[in-house]
Amino acid sequence: MADNKNNKTGNKLTWPLPLQDPASPERWDADVPLPAPRANNPVRFWHHIEYGLMGTLTGFFRLLGIDRASAFSGAVFRTIGPLIKPVNKKALRNLRYVMPENSAQENRKIIRNIWENFGRTLAEFSMLDQFKPFEDDRFELEGADILEKLVREETQAIYFSGHFANWELMSPLLYRAGVRNGFIYRPMNNPLTDKLVIKRRASTMSRVQLPKGKQGGRSLIRILVKGYSILTMQDQKLNTGEPIPFMGKEAMTAVAATRMALKYKLPLVPVAIRRLDGARFRVIIREPIIVQDTGDINKDVYDATLKMNDVLGEFIREKPGDWLWFHGRWPKDQMGDL
Repeated sequence: MADNKNNKTGNKLTWPLPLQDPASPERWDADVPLPAPRANNPVRFWHHIEYGLMGTLTGFFRLLGIDRASAFSGAVFRTIGPLIKPVNKKALRNLRYVMPENSAQENRKIIRNIWENFGRTLAEFSMLDQFKPFEDDRFELEGADILEKLVREETQAIYFSGHFANWELMSPLLYRAGVRNGFIYRPMNNPLTDKLVIKRRASTMSRVQLPKGKQGGRSLIRILVKGYSILTMQDQKLNTGEPIPFMGKEAMTAVAATRMALKYKLPLVPVAIRRLDGARFRVIIREPIIVQDTGDINKDVYDATLKMNDVLGEFIREKPGDWLWFHGRWPKDQMGDL
């Protein structure tokens, strides 16, 4: 059984079970059709410009290589990002609200780290196909014994996480480890870039991609019935969610994953990713959360979702600069004058 912290031999992450290669024509999901790109937003002139810029940046980053591109983009965003006042104002308000013990200097440092991480993630996304967990030395795995048990026993589960470090790299590791899963994603506003992102992800992780919304909701049910696991981001605001404490403060929270876990009797598995140095990472798997079925559905869903929020909050507090603080996670009207 793999060690609980990580299963490295020398500098290379190892895995005791057969690896799944997303580049193989015999991959388990080879016949799964990719979702159509966003169709409710017609292609406009500026979409072509945005798409062209994305292609140019991708070519530039790939020319530099992973390490230099990640460092370059991180340095640019660490310098320019803190000057974008409206975005930083939201991040600073969030920090003051849920981490009031921080000094102004600590918050400024966190915001610089957020921007650097965002810049690095942007560059690294251009080279998703070059990150190969279990084959290169860029990854560590904490909680390897938990993941190995889940994969070995073919346990269907709902894996949940948040926008930590380079969140796009969690799914490739799970896929290669043998987790047959689909993942929920938010479609890009630009239909052209949306199509590109769908294809890029499919080359490194599951082809079972579920867009948020009614279409994705119907697909989610079909995927669960087929016995596949799900990977979902649980840290974003959902206007139609439930008010549940997150980092000690009430926040509108998605409960769909918990309801599915209760209905299909699935464990909720916490996943996070840490940026170590440069373009090196530690993927963290924690013990599953089991939804208790007491017969009171609303209470059971609330209690399990609160546990999910608590785990995510712990991940954030451990390394706040790794989390994306820029979205409106908590209602402004309850934050006061911050």
